[in-house]
Amino acid sequence: MSSSTSQPQRSIPTEDRISILPDSILCRILSFLPTKLSATTSILSKRWKPLWLSLLHLDFDVQSFIDFNTFRHVVYSVMLSREVTLPIKSLRLKSCSEHVVNDINGFINAAMQRGIEYLDLEITTGKDFELTLTPNIFSCKTLTVLKLKNLTVNKILTQVHFPLLKILHLDKVRFSCYEDIFKFPLSSPILEDFSVNDLQLRPGGKFISEKFISETSKVKCLTNLVKASYSARQNIPLFLFTWAHILRIKLRCPHPFYKVHSLHNLTQLELTFFSNNMDNIWSGKWKWMLEVLQHSPKLQHLTIHQRCPHLFYKVHTFHNLTQLELIFFGDNMDNIWCGKWKWMLEVLQHSPKLQHLTIHQEEENVGTYEAIWEDPEIVPQCLSSQLNTCLFRGCRGKKSELQFVEYVMQNSKVLRTMTIHSASSIDSNAKRQIKKLTVYRRSSSCCKLIFD
Repeated sequence: MSSSTSQPQRSIPTEDRISILPDSILCRILSFLPTKLSATTSILSKRWKPLWLSLLHLDFDVQSFIDFNTFRHVVYSVMLSREVTLPIKSLRLKSCSEHVVNDINGFINAAMQRGIEYLDLEITTGKDFELTLTPNIFSCKTLTVLKLKNLTVNKILTQVHFPLLKILHLDKVRFSCYEDIFKFPLSSPILEDFSVNDLQLRPGGKFISEKFISETSKVKCLTNLVKASYSARQNIPLFLFTWAHILRIKLRCPHPFYKVHSLHNLTQLELTFFSNNMDNIWSGKWKWMLEVLQHSPKLQHLTIHQRCPHLFYKVHTFHNLTQLELIFFGDNMDNIWCGKWKWMLEVLQHSPKLQHLTIHQEEENVGTYEAIWEDPEIVPQCLSSQLNTCLFRGCRGKKSELQFVEYVMQNSKVLRTMTIHSASSIDSNAKRQIKKLTVYRRSSSCCKLIFD
């Protein structure tokens, strides 16, 4: 081919386009890496050498170092090598060594002197780890995010005040005094996200009096709360969540501390119960749940995860509910709760705006008894004009289950999808029975039947 018709070769650019970016952008990129990894970029060129020391976000994990002494040395070196006037916006410390107790308050104080806004502290030692946090942390005026995990907080002897705190996460935190649990949220006036997982009270720890709860509940608090999550065997009063929009609660059985208050802004609620034998422990469970629902006038999304509600025959009217998920578990459910579908229909009758329904059966052994199905005299309003999607997980091909699916498809005029997830343990005959749903009449012309 002649040179006149040959394509010109493109030259490979030699310019380092990343290095010419402003320091602020490069530091922003490095902030997404663990600090140890960010430090390795200093060998790239003179341009990169000082950058990692200008990071506003520090992240140290002891597992990424040879041993704890190296970890300790590096953290101190970073703190001392930085410009004194350079702020530390966030600090994440993760350690699996109990030796860190001697240094951790030093790290925290150094970060506080530089205006720390985000503190994430996780200590995993495989043993009870007690930490007396520096008193300064409890009145930090710059913190907006505080996350504590896997540690014991000793008695808090100072006043707690977090004027700017918006996110508080306590995961597997053990307190020596029940009253100290309340000091964190009650001292955070603009808190928006409050999460508690596996809250514990140290053996011999002092429980709080009901008088204190009664007096404290009268104080208007956490009015900015958007999202709250609570999962623990220790009790915590519901008045803390009065203003939450989204609430997830996982518990064993509420103490009288769980007196129900009005949940003014609640639109999304998820309730999970620990024990299969809860009905023996807590006979008023469904009465309490009914109270919660009655005090949630704006509720739109509801998820209930527990054993069969055979005591919960009275169904509350959900005026604004658009999404409902019911997750049932427990052995021999059909033997225990023969009126399951009657109760389910009653729920539909009391949910006039329901658009999305999910039923999830998690039980391994549903029993040999066949639950009873009877067509209701009046078609629920939500089926006539609202229900768009229906998902049935754990379907075993039982007659009553298929009757329920058939009824929904025949009476739901705007249904778009009916999805059936078969239980993994059913035999081929049950699967064939489920497949027969394809010939059932559907009231909605656009309804799709989906099998998984």
